[in-house]
Amino acid sequence: MYGARMFPWWTEKQKRLAEDLAQFVDEELFPLSREYERSLKFPWKIARKVADKGLFSIGFPEKYGGSGEDYGTVGKCIVNEELGRIGFGMITFYGTTVYGLGSPLTHFGSEYLKEKYLAKLTRGEILGAVCLTEPQSGSDAASMELSAHRDGDCYILNGKKRFISNAGVADLYTVYCRTDLSPEAKAKYKHLSGFIVEADTPGFTIEKVHELCGLDGVLNGVLNFDNVRVPKENLLAQEGEGWKVMTGALNAERVIGAAGQMGPTRTAIESTLEYTAHRIQFGRPINENQGLQFMIADMVTMWTMARTMIYSTAYLIDQGEDPVLEASVSKLYASECMMKVAHHAVQLHGGDGYTKYYPVERAFRDAKVREISAGSNQIQRLLIWRQALNRYRDLRQERKSMMPGKETKADLPRAILELLAEDYLAHPGLFTDKEDLKYRLGIEDEERLKTALLGLEKEGLVSLYRSRPETISLIKANHKGLSKAKPDDYYRMIPEWAQEDLQKRLKDIK
Repeated sequence: MYGARMFPWWTEKQKRLAEDLAQFVDEELFPLSREYERSLKFPWKIARKVADKGLFSIGFPEKYGGSGEDYGTVGKCIVNEELGRIGFGMITFYGTTVYGLGSPLTHFGSEYLKEKYLAKLTRGEILGAVCLTEPQSGSDAASMELSAHRDGDCYILNGKKRFISNAGVADLYTVYCRTDLSPEAKAKYKHLSGFIVEADTPGFTIEKVHELCGLDGVLNGVLNFDNVRVPKENLLAQEGEGWKVMTGALNAERVIGAAGQMGPTRTAIESTLEYTAHRIQFGRPINENQGLQFMIADMVTMWTMARTMIYSTAYLIDQGEDPVLEASVSKLYASECMMKVAHHAVQLHGGDGYTKYYPVERAFRDAKVREISAGSNQIQRLLIWRQALNRYRDLRQERKSMMPGKETKADLPRAILELLAEDYLAHPGLFTDKEDLKYRLGIEDEERLKTALLGLEKEGLVSLYRSRPETISLIKANHKGLSKAKPDDYYRMIPEWAQEDLQKRLKDIK
């Protein structure tokens, strides 16, 4: 089977899991997937086989019927990747149940909730759904408006949720809502709470089921909560800790979800390799065309890079690290990889690729939603930017600790200009960071430095960049300041090969 590479950090148990699942998917799930792809109905038979295989138990505590922690995040990625080969829509029920419901129950559920629900989940007897998005809040999850207020032994929920997968087929719903309306609570992310809501609770109804571009077999819909009474025992963690519950295992879930995208991406590549080897045009198989070979090479390259990133990040999580940057990169790159690979695959199948007979058409439709859901790719880029900036700041601080500055006690303005002159030689187009300047000068008195900088600005010797009206962040010496700091010869840097031509030019002028 193409691409079923096992990484050297996989344990023997994880390797056996991958081998077993590959056979299970090929022999038992692929035949069923065709049936559900045509009917567009929820894949109940596939869900039953996944449950009978014991896959809902992977990674959960043994006390509640789980397999324990031996498989780790890597093992969960293996499961998601292998199941995903039959089509991302066909296994959405699995991820939504295991991570949207099972993970919050495991980490934040009371003993009462775990005993009541978790054992049923690990046996595959119940399905779950996670309820985040609302008509007016998507990426800005903190702005959700579905409300819950305490009334005796219950909380009463009112509002709507939308784009909820497993809508109508789930037995339990993990619902996040607002329990504190004060701006102060929202500012501290203490305004949300999470609840487990049973499907047959009075006042809880399915308002709409969406007809989607892709994700065949997924029931995705709008939920309505009309004075829904939820027992206080169904609260996850404590009131006001919903944000913590919601984001508690976010890195692992992003990586595991990204692994699920590698399955259909792999199927698209396999289908393309087979199709192009057997499609004859102009008297030869089309895979002998170098242009097509390059396209397939790009597909394999993107898939290989994404998969390696995902499994290395999963390994970091299993080692106890919190790889926020790597998890966001995995989610971002895996979704864009799937989209680009599916696009190429449809093109390389020609007209056949636009039919439902080949799996590439389904992969193409399924791919788009992964760039939107579970934190859009624009949000991931914002997170990656923030993490990169934080790492840069940490590195800069580390370098500072290795290079202590010398304290400047006298003529501070002069010392500032001389340092800015040094920086001009190295990076003439850049400003100097105020904190770097402060450290290199050995200045601890913030006001003393500020007074000196303002004085230099008043004299017209420096330009100051203020990130806020009263906050000086960056400094640069202008022409007048550079002239005062050092003589012109200090800045002159002319290579030997150019000096002769310059001297000749001066001689000619004379």
